[in-house]
Amino acid sequence: MAKYSSKKAYGDAEGPFGFPMPSAIAKQVEGIYKALPAELRDMGYQRRSAIPTSIDIQDEERTDISWVTTESIDRDGEVLLAKGADWSQFLQNSVVTFAHRYDQLPVGRALWVKAQTAKGRKGYLAKTHYTTRPSAWEGPWFADAVYHFIHEKDMPGKSVGFIITEAGPPEEKEIRARPELAGIRNIIRKWLVLEYAVAPVPSNPDALVTAVGKARAKGLVIPDCIFEETGLLIPTGVPSWEEYIQGKGEEEDEEVKPRPRRKGRVIVTRDSLLKQVQTMDVAAHVAAAIDTLKGKV
Repeated sequence: MAKYSSKKAYGDAEGPFGFPMPSAIAKQVEGIYKALPAELRDMGYQRRSAIPTSIDIQDEERTDISWVTTESIDRDGEVLLAKGADWSQFLQNSVVTFAHRYDQLPVGRALWVKAQTAKGRKGYLAKTHYTTRPSAWEGPWFADAVYHFIHEKDMPGKSVGFIITEAGPPEEKEIRARPELAGIRNIIRKWLVLEYAVAPVPSNPDALVTAVGKARAKGLVIPDCIFEETGLLIPTGVPSWEEYIQGKGEEEDEEVKPRPRRKGRVIVTRDSLLKQVQTMDVAAHVAAAIDTLKGKV
């Protein structure tokens, strides 16, 4: 198998925020960060996710075009002003990660990033190309699995990583222009973008499970990190879904019975586990355990 280092794919140095980047960029970013006022340095490195209402997928190019950031008010009561974004550092090494995971190879590269205003939305669109498998590569190719979820539109989000270079509470003129800004905590007026990633934002778990099934039908291997980041839990020591449904008899009215347990996987969502826990009769389980300890059967 061809050998590729994930760190070398991103750069030859560890940047000031703990992830790899080319040494020249790392030095530039460190200099910018150290020169910031203390109150901005204290805000640290930040990430924000954007969930597009639509995504333009171009299969012939293996690309998508989607929002990577908008001027919407986030859950922390902050707004990223589009006009204040500085993409110069990112565009020097425009690799795209999955969920900001630098322990994995990049999934693609940004072909361009553009300021955009459309349908009441203002922010940045980016065109992402998902890396094709190298000819010398053997075995699963991570970007193939990620692109599959993008194609199924079950992983449409993007997330930007940045440092704040100018920020403060909303000013009167800003509130007059946008009344919804009244009372928000902070307006980020200038910010230096260092990365953006495919973001597995909360999605319909049934749709995700369906996408996994389609991937397996195509022969794609879904790495564990995708399950982890999408909120799908994979217990071991239980039958796979395929093994479970194969336990059904030929009679229409025969009860579905799983085969004996063996090493395998079944996809379980956090929601389904929570429902099971909420319906458990805890008192009965405790009483049964006490009876067992007392020697009762």
